[in-house]
Amino acid sequence: MLINGGLTLFLHIGAEKEIEMNKILCILDYTSFNQSIINRTFCEHKKQSERVFNDSEEHPKSIVVLHDGEDIILYLSPITSNTLHKRMALIEEMGNRSVKL
Repeated sequence: MLINGGLTLFLHIGAEKEIEMNKILCILDYTSFNQSIINRTFCEHKKQSERVFNDSEEHPKSIVVLHDGEDIILYLSPITSNTLHKRMALIEEMGNRSVKL
């Protein structure tokens, strides 16, 4: 997330992958996401256009949806969506504090 003057914050999503928080549209639970045929179809479409990334050998627990320019990109993460949401909140809080100093 960009904060006062261009500080860019990154979120570690597992498998040595970090993404810019200002590009994140949403973080979804992998199992819940896959229960919908529409979501599975969307994911297959993104796989065919090489817009789904899974850098981990572990089973994915969440899907991080990013807006990158004019495209939507999906990252499969071995970290739960709940944990990623908590990390984001902590990073944003720390970023806001550092800017105020």
